[in-house]
Amino acid sequence: MVNLPKVIKRHQVITLTGIDFEHNVITCKLGAQRIKNILERKTTPCMNIPAEHLPILQQLCRSQPLAALATDAGSHPYVSLVAVAVTNDLRCLYFATPRATRKWANLARNPQVSLLLDNRSNQVSDFRRAAAATLLGTAREMTGLAREEGLKIYLLRHPHLADFTASPSCALLRVQIEHIFLVTRFQNVMEFHLTP
Repeated sequence: MVNLPKVIKRHQVITLTGIDFEHNVITCKLGAQRIKNILERKTTPCMNIPAEHLPILQQLCRSQPLAALATDAGSHPYVSLVAVAVTNDLRCLYFATPRATRKWANLARNPQVSLLLDNRSNQVSDFRRAAAATLLGTAREMTGLAREEGLKIYLLRHPHLADFTASPSCALLRVQIEHIFLVTRFQNVMEFHLTP
């Protein structure tokens, strides 16, 4: 549960604890109004996604620490495995990468990406039980305060990557998710368009 003061002054700086995403606690020091805005974004589900599909998508995003990232390599797609953190409203996804990588060069040319998250166990039962979500969106490097905010979300999911993300050569990217394709039972495909 999130507990904010009843009266929040626009430029008041507070230390906030008690965000219970997957039983973790985050501490941050940002302007109170900015924190309130971030938390409201995180806890507002996408209205375009029917209620019966939202838990499946949220579970996929919470349980899977890695995603396959497809970038445009010019004449063909290029796929990389990345550690991801998805906001609860399913509108943004964060990942980090060194700038001296092929995926970074691809993103500099074309920021359009596709990511695949799935819960397969590599068993025959996956044909009946596995779910996969393809997320389409635009990736942008975060800088300044946006990077600080995104990094808190990312490190809450991946605290073991703190040293990696602290490197000056590491970029934190936010994907603004525009479309989600959810596949269940191997062939049931649902498409969701997220409005800005």
